[in-house]
Amino acid sequence: MGVDPKYGTATLCRYLTKFEIFQTANDKPMSYNTIKEDITEIKKELLLEESKRKPSKNNKNK
Repeated sequence: MGVDPKYGTATLCRYLTKFEIFQTANDKPMSYNTIKEDITEIKKELLLEESKRKPSKNNKNK
């Protein structure tokens, strides 16, 4: 669709913050920045796993 993934993440974070989907241990809603940091961390981990699974161009024929 040609949408920068950063904008999708920001929209998701705003939605989760607005509707107080996530809460801390003391039942307070999580802040926008905390949710954003967590989602960014998850995205990094997924990208790392994906890059480990994909064979490189040099190793395709092995």
